[in-house]
Amino acid sequence: TPPQVPEEGRRLRRLVLQHERWRARETINLLPSENFASPQVLRYLGTDLARRYTLPLDQTLHGERVDNGYAGTRYADAIEELAARAAARLLKANFASVRPLSGHVAAMSVLAPLLPRGARYLAVQPEDGGYDGYAPGYLPAVLGHQVLPLPLHGPTHRADPEEFATILRRERPDALVLGQSFVLFPYPLKAIVES
Repeated sequence: TPPQVPEEGRRLRRLVLQHERWRARETINLLPSENFASPQVLRYLGTDLARRYTLPLDQTLHGERVDNGYAGTRYADAIEELAARAAARLLKANFASVRPLSGHVAAMSVLAPLLPRGARYLAVQPEDGGYDGYAPGYLPAVLGHQVLPLPLHGPTHRADPEEFATILRRERPDALVLGQSFVLFPYPLKAIVES
């Protein structure tokens, strides 16, 4: 007789299939770092889960109550919790982490080889929708960089092209990091390039 699949195995299969249907077929994905992968790549990776972020927070972030730093993670979070419990039991441990490497590591992989210690760069700050990792005390502290704020305005986080150009000319940074956690409108790239 074939070996019996434990309840966790059956539940894991259900959660993975629910996530796959929901994120791959029932939603429009707007997060660039979770970009489209071909069916062949997905087969190699196994499931849609292989290219998703999750960051359980359960805290207030920028004045809003947030359960997770990324949206659309209900199945991934349930799978992570299930896997962590199973790993802890298997390893006879009180705790186990099954989290993969993060966007933080990806950002470090770009900034570290391109910018020497002491380099200065401009980045959108968290209060303007920017990625928390680029804020003072995070990646800049780890890599020995100085980050300068690149301001966006209002609840829609709009960029002012003239202000961007003025800041670039005044600060003469070693780099400009364009990217943020909440992108609502395009950057004024023409003004940036002409600066």
